[in-house]
Amino acid sequence: MGSGLSTTKRKIANFCDKPNGGMLGLLGLQVALQYGRPDSARPPVTAALIVTNSLVYLRLGDLRHILPFNFDMSFNPYRIIEGGQWTRLLTSPFVHAYEAHLFLNMSGLLWMGSGVEQSMGSAKFASMVAALIGLSQGISLLLCRVLESLGEGGHYNVHHAVGFSGVVFAMKTMLTAGGTTLSPSGSSCH
Repeated sequence: MGSGLSTTKRKIANFCDKPNGGMLGLLGLQVALQYGRPDSARPPVTAALIVTNSLVYLRLGDLRHILPFNFDMSFNPYRIIEGGQWTRLLTSPFVHAYEAHLFLNMSGLLWMGSGVEQSMGSAKFASMVAALIGLSQGISLLLCRVLESLGEGGHYNVHHAVGFSGVVFAMKTMLTAGGTTLSPSGSSCH
């Protein structure tokens, strides 16, 4: 799913207010190299997802005032079910705890998303990403509730998690199950 952050409340509340290591520049370079090639198909949904995740992380300009705090958008089973905060199922994949977390998730998305979107088309790819968000969040929520009902962990019910890795890993699983691998250029090979 992403980074589980139940160990320190300070991390949950603040996540990280500013970039801290130059990895966003490296992500920008990766995107420029992928989309700047003359033969690149430039998949728009993958690009939009990377931009959206990056903007939510950076909170530039008015976004700082519009978006809730990361703590209020994180995946938390108790707040989702008991508090009725169902929007957390949709917002938590777009929140990242720190710069390296965003970089790793978006690098994986750029690597796999570009090839998958090219092979299946943008509309089908967008539908697949929406389904994977729903499935990864729904399965995580269900698992937390089942473990709690078995007496195996009320602590699962109160943890906070963020990130796009649930979607990225699900995408990788789909590719692997289908016998598809990706070349460094992002094109798919069978």
